[in-house]
Amino acid sequence: MESAAPPSTAACASPSDMRLNSRSSLAALMFMPPAAPTAGLVAPAMLPLVFTSLKEALFAELESYAPGHPAGDPGIASSVDDIAAAISLIRALPSGIPLPVLMRNDEGRLGMYWDNDDVYVDIDIDGGGTLSLFSRMRSSGAEQFLRGVAVDQVDAAWAYLHLGALAGQYAAAA
Repeated sequence: MESAAPPSTAACASPSDMRLNSRSSLAALMFMPPAAPTAGLVAPAMLPLVFTSLKEALFAELESYAPGHPAGDPGIASSVDDIAAAISLIRALPSGIPLPVLMRNDEGRLGMYWDNDDVYVDIDIDGGGTLSLFSRMRSSGAEQFLRGVAVDQVDAAWAYLHLGALAGQYAAAA
């Protein structure tokens, strides 16, 4: 059996430019080259291979949530647009931010969370290309809630601003 090359994404300026209505479109999104780093951030020349393969495992899990996917649950189907939004969000995470645990409820709504000794973060894909975020620092009790964040505006700078506390603790534990 021949292995197919990733679908071409040359005509797409960003993940939000793609019309996603099939699994092959999801595959194209997963293999898109990352967007240029935000000004002022030093991007690594290449993500570590382990981090990349962990992201690919999350992409495969998300793809299995697509309607009609043979590995998916036939009773629960997630919106292809919501799957694309989750993939875009994970793609935007720089290597200093740990990868999340994926969630899907009985209605197919997607989300992800991080939970460590001091920080809990929950992101829900709200549909329409937006997400909401809730975070709590256990040590200080500080909480943050964001609603209506456009997924296509999430980049490495946004990730460090809103998820950076996760990077600090994981770096300290290493």
